[in-house]
Amino acid sequence: MKERPASLATHAAVRGAPIRSCVPVTFLLEDMDFGGTQTQMLELAVRLDKTRFLPRLITLRRGRADLWARAKAGGVDCLALDDGIVFRPSRALPALWRYLEKERPPLLHLATALPNIWGRIMGRLLRLPGIIANCRGGNSIRRQHERWLWPFAGVHICNSSLLQEQLRRHTRLPEERIVYIPNGVDTDFFHPADAVPEELALLCIARMVPDKNHPLLLRAFSRVLHYAPDAVLHLVGEGRERARVEALAAAPELRGRVRFHSGSADVRPLLHQSRIFVLASDYESTPNVLLEAMACGLPVAATRAGGVSELVIHGQTGFLTDCGDSGALADAVLRLLNEPDLRRAFGGAGRERALARYSLRAMAEAHERVYESLLHRGE
Repeated sequence: MKERPASLATHAAVRGAPIRSCVPVTFLLEDMDFGGTQTQMLELAVRLDKTRFLPRLITLRRGRADLWARAKAGGVDCLALDDGIVFRPSRALPALWRYLEKERPPLLHLATALPNIWGRIMGRLLRLPGIIANCRGGNSIRRQHERWLWPFAGVHICNSSLLQEQLRRHTRLPEERIVYIPNGVDTDFFHPADAVPEELALLCIARMVPDKNHPLLLRAFSRVLHYAPDAVLHLVGEGRERARVEALAAAPELRGRVRFHSGSADVRPLLHQSRIFVLASDYESTPNVLLEAMACGLPVAATRAGGVSELVIHGQTGFLTDCGDSGALADAVLRLLNEPDLRRAFGGAGRERALARYSLRAMAEAHERVYESLLHRGE
């Protein structure tokens, strides 16, 4: 039978010294479907120093398992606690309890809302030593019940400084237990296109949920079409709002110029055939899709939601507009469409910013430091 660590100290050396053994790190997510958080956790798991940390991805449901092949190709084991497409509490939660009780992972890294809730509750009941909560997205503090559950994690990782400050204001978390680690992007995988796209194509990659405000984006695009009738808008993503968005896109004023695509693990073909990346969100943290677009040399037109302004520099790598202002967003898009030199300059500056500030190696090393601090704290 596998030895069950009684505390973090069994995996740690004296303070400041290297960790003696390879420490298991269990990542718990709701699913490994295509999405920003799922992609970031996968990139982190793949890039952890395998001489010190042994990652494993656990999901509450199998879902579509879009990213499983990439995980396994990167040497990361995956396990679904329930084979269902949707979350089934009566199956997933007992399976999660059995898994945690048996394995007792010394480091349990939680991502997405349901794992942050149930992983903390069960981890606390089982006295697991190293629980890492994750706050990502504009509504995560409310969705994850941080006001009540914050004491159940040893550290909270936020992917925007704005979210870090909001968490500090809404809880009694000590400052040393809130860490800001920005998202990373693979700038070798995401690179500029070899040629200028033929279409006047705009691209939005976002889950079709209320936070992303696709209706506002469609209103802005309708205005764009008055002045650029050859423009086309590509929408990539799934979600409970997709039927509504499809119905809105069928309006006569949009003239069939909106094209829908399912989420994909490799969105580079669409990035390479687009001229501008657009985002109309009301709530955000630091959207990974913006980093991918910037790495591909695309200028951005987006709303100032959450941590978007930490990624996009207004007037240098794109244009930012107030949330809810479809006219301003349309004007930003039209300026980028009408000024190719400005579009190229913004795209090049965005690529340089992605290279300089948002490498995946830096993101992984920052997480490794958090893990080590938890391990040494448990001595």
